[in-house]
Amino acid sequence: MFATDEDMLSDFYSNYESIHFWSLNKKEDTKINSDYYDGIYLPYIPIDKNVRIIDCGCGNGMFLYFLQRHGFVNAYGIEYSKELIEFQTSELGVSAVQGDAITHLRKAQAGFELIVANDFLEHLHKNRVLEFIYLCVEKLSPTGRLFVKVPNMASLFASRNRYVCFTHEVGFTEHSLASVLKTCGFRYVTLISDFRNDHEPESAQRMRDLYVTLGETQPKILSTNIVAICAQQEIVPTNTINHTVDDTSNSLNIKNQNYRDATSYEIQRITLLQKLSQTEEKLTQTQAELSHAQRVLNHPVIRAQRAMWKRIKFWT
Repeated sequence: MFATDEDMLSDFYSNYESIHFWSLNKKEDTKINSDYYDGIYLPYIPIDKNVRIIDCGCGNGMFLYFLQRHGFVNAYGIEYSKELIEFQTSELGVSAVQGDAITHLRKAQAGFELIVANDFLEHLHKNRVLEFIYLCVEKLSPTGRLFVKVPNMASLFASRNRYVCFTHEVGFTEHSLASVLKTCGFRYVTLISDFRNDHEPESAQRMRDLYVTLGETQPKILSTNIVAICAQQEIVPTNTINHTVDDTSNSLNIKNQNYRDATSYEIQRITLLQKLSQTEEKLTQTQAELSHAQRVLNHPVIRAQRAMWKRIKFWT
């Protein structure tokens, strides 16, 4: 039926990606949902709006639309599905080309300030994951960054997210993701959750209690996805953008205020928030340990032993 395996895969992907993607996402929500990226990437996007940016496996163009909203004029995507390309170019007005991202990067001129791989690495075989990361190291400018977002195999929904797509080939935890990124050449890797503004909900804290109860090492990130910011230079948030969402018109009204450099106040604020988060995590762990100890003490066998020791102490 097909002359080569490559022809078979090309035919499969040309249909599957659009069928699978739109079964999980609504076309009409793409623009409003791009606000999701505001809560994750705003502190890390470039200051210069004219830098070269490529979004690998750009899907429906949601991240490209996020960049467009914030004024970037030299960004484009690479996507295998022809239907998804047609949607994002016609409905969102972003730039994208059809093709294989790794093949495209091999031929691309170096000097990208930002390479994006949202929901991309998990679709690659391990040898292709390595090739892609090595290519990113090669093609980025000295000040450039790589954004990676992958399903978190330590989250509550890990199994569902690992197998929700037939084309998923590999899964990552925070440890395996950071290890492969650093091994392939990135000096600095910052891992964050995809919780809005990195704010962990109560349900995740209860999951941490379960880790303590079972005697397992707690992951630092329990969100559905892990986000990695990768670079050769130290990663310091240098961009602050205020944004509002106008729900009444179902459109985004963005008010941008970009600062050339982070002020010392902003850096101190971020540092204090990180320390606060670490303190809260330790407090949660301590509370979970106390709760576990209380349950142990209230166990019928332990209670009987304590009563026996009281009687012995009384008679002696």
